[in-house]
Amino acid sequence: MQIVRRFHTLYAKIGGTIVRWDQGGSAIPEADLRHAFVHEDGQLRIPVLAVGGVIVRGFDEPTYTTVLTSHGIDRAPLC
Repeated sequence: MQIVRRFHTLYAKIGGTIVRWDQGGSAIPEADLRHAFVHEDGQLRIPVLAVGGVIVRGFDEPTYTTVLTSHGIDRAPLC
């Protein structure tokens, strides 16, 4: 969880929904972060994209595009 808590904006794909947390005013419940980011074996769930102060767990093309372009990275065309 130390890795995840280093980021100020967190996205996680849970089921088919992307959930977003911003570490700012109120603390994100530990149970919510564990459910979203930690696999049953105790390892970080994959795939993970980390850019600047943002971490995304789970693939979601619109979220990846938003995060990458907001950090000045042009998304390569998908093949």
